[in-house]
Amino acid sequence: MKKSVHLSMFGVLVLLLAGCASGQMSLPPGEMQPFAAAADRTPVRTALTFQIHSAEDQRSMSSHQLGWSGSTEDNRRAVVTEAPVAETLADRLKSELNARGFQSRVGGDVAMSLTINKFDLQTVANGPFQTPSCNAEMTVDLSRAGVKRTAKVRLNSNFTAPAPLFKTMQANAQTVASCMNLIVEGLVKNDEFKQMLQ
Repeated sequence: MKKSVHLSMFGVLVLLLAGCASGQMSLPPGEMQPFAAAADRTPVRTALTFQIHSAEDQRSMSSHQLGWSGSTEDNRRAVVTEAPVAETLADRLKSELNARGFQSRVGGDVAMSLTINKFDLQTVANGPFQTPSCNAEMTVDLSRAGVKRTAKVRLNSNFTAPAPLFKTMQANAQTVASCMNLIVEGLVKNDEFKQMLQ
């Protein structure tokens, strides 16, 4: 009797663990800090401010999915965000620009619209360790009121975590943040962006 109860409990435990392994992985915004290898921040020295007016997700994935974690069909899990991806990445754009000294405010001098053409997070598993990578393509439309300036800046980034990591959720979150930080670095170094602030 005791043996059959233990076997039943073991079976339930295995099913629960299997269900957890195949479920979605939701990335909390608080974990999205870039790796040191992709944490450079070029200062933006300007008295102007900006506002992100819109963010549009043109990818074929669902609105909350960033990509996949796991190497095979058996252990693949969708990596998702709590808010829609467009909102999450627009928030990362805003935070990274603020960190560089370019401040956001309602009715800012420079209006921005973000279009996400590609954002694909993939995680390769090697035993308990994971190596996430990210491939992103985005367009930022800029306009400045009063001087009738507009620009369309196309940006892309590729980032792979510097080493296999055990904490999969944190590694994925940091990879997403690193990928976005590289996008923002490309934006602030872009000549059309610099002209917009003159």
